[in-house]
Amino acid sequence: NSAALRLNHTGTQGVIADFRSNNLPVASIDKLGVGTFDGGVRIGSAGATILEHQSGVSFIDFGSTGVVPGSVDQVISVPGANQGDTVALGSTVSVGSDFILTAFVSSPGNVTVRWTQISGASADPDATGATYRVDVWKH
Repeated sequence: NSAALRLNHTGTQGVIADFRSNNLPVASIDKLGVGTFDGGVRIGSAGATILEHQSGVSFIDFGSTGVVPGSVDQVISVPGANQGDTVALGSTVSVGSDFILTAFVSSPGNVTVRWTQISGASADPDATGATYRVDVWKH
């Protein structure tokens, strides 16, 4: 196996690679393989630069929307999130055909998770609740 650069760190903690520009840190890779890149990360030569990723997770039990069409909202705290950031949402419950599940940054540090019921009789979208995870990306 040939490599242009091979680093071997035998300790149990610490940084195995430290990248600098004008002696100022710009990136590092720790013993676990976690990379920190101060200028962001770009995947592919034409990809958008990702500057930061934040995440929040919460168990929430939504109630019925009450009226159809109608929506019900809950908020998950995500420190560092700002309006205009990209939000991805996951949950441990499937989305029924009468519902739409969305998320967006509603105020600094807060992501609103919204269930919208578009048809059918008013119903509880997640029965006894579910775990919701929101990922916030800054570009």
